[in-house]
Amino acid sequence: MKSLKQKLLFIHSGGLGDIILLSPVLKILHQELGQTHDINLLTEKRAYAGSQEIFAKADYVQEVKYFDFKNKFAIFQIFNLLKIIKNHDIVISSGSSPLISILLFLSEARRRIGFESKTSFLLTDKVKLNKNQFTTFMLADLIKPLVDNNLNSLDLKPDFTELLNSEFDDIIPNFSSEQKYFLIHPGVSALSLQKNIIKSPEPAFWKDFIFEFSQSPALQKYKLVFIGGLDDQAALNEILTDLEIKPDNLINLSDQQFNLKQLAHLINKSEVFICADSAPMHLSLAINANTLILFGPTDSAKLIWLEQVKYKIVKVNNLLCQPCLWDKRSQSCALPLCIKLLSPKSIIQILQNYDQAGNLH
Repeated sequence: MKSLKQKLLFIHSGGLGDIILLSPVLKILHQELGQTHDINLLTEKRAYAGSQEIFAKADYVQEVKYFDFKNKFAIFQIFNLLKIIKNHDIVISSGSSPLISILLFLSEARRRIGFESKTSFLLTDKVKLNKNQFTTFMLADLIKPLVDNNLNSLDLKPDFTELLNSEFDDIIPNFSSEQKYFLIHPGVSALSLQKNIIKSPEPAFWKDFIFEFSQSPALQKYKLVFIGGLDDQAALNEILTDLEIKPDNLINLSDQQFNLKQLAHLINKSEVFICADSAPMHLSLAINANTLILFGPTDSAKLIWLEQVKYKIVKVNNLLCQPCLWDKRSQSCALPLCIKLLSPKSIIQILQNYDQAGNLH
């Protein structure tokens, strides 16, 4: 029997980390409107596969769709985009461009919700954009026209602990769950370099880190495990070859591609997950794992639920220009001191102080 429910579409571009930050908002929409509405998600192509995995067993998103928003020819595909958006009763978009309101107006949706802009008179509900808050809170502002009750900040914490319900054993081939290890995702992707969006240190930083790690007697009981995506391969190869000292406890899993459940287990079983601002960072925080984060040009207050307790931030202090990315500029500057001045020794010191209770100091 055909569903009599109305259709709601949430349009949210970005990567998988952005979808993780959006997930609590979609959950609340389902709690409030799930009896009468099917909730669909439209995201970017790069986040599509991960989004499908996230929502495959979830009951709060009916269907995940994608459009290649970043394609330079996307403007010529506007009719294809409208085909996806049309036939929805409610359309919400997190974009702040004036073109968004026009697009939503052309969708002919009964309710069109978006942030204020020069063209937001075309919307049925316009929402004041407040970027100076945790991103999930900012996205939650968009559903306030539909949700009667006050939103609880605890309900807006990204939570993917359900990914840990299955056993870890045998989920990662040839990797023992018994060994103690620090997991590292350097986040030095070729794609970020191509876009000049630099949020993580260069390979030389990680080479120095491995050397310092090998010189610390207190850390020799731990393994160092490196992971990465396809875009990270060239940099990871540079990091892990021609090392002055290659410690026996160095494990390279960067040639393996993990699904979200495998990655969640791998992060959760680690003593500490070390990363930059990235999708794996958001996943680690969402499963409440010990997370040591290197922050450069982005604003940690907008990306981390501040009541989270199992994380520690490493950044260069007293830089007046930090943070700048997305707030003041869309690309990295010519001399990103917030990245270049990060010290491998600062990470080593934190790991050396990692105590038996599993606390980061």
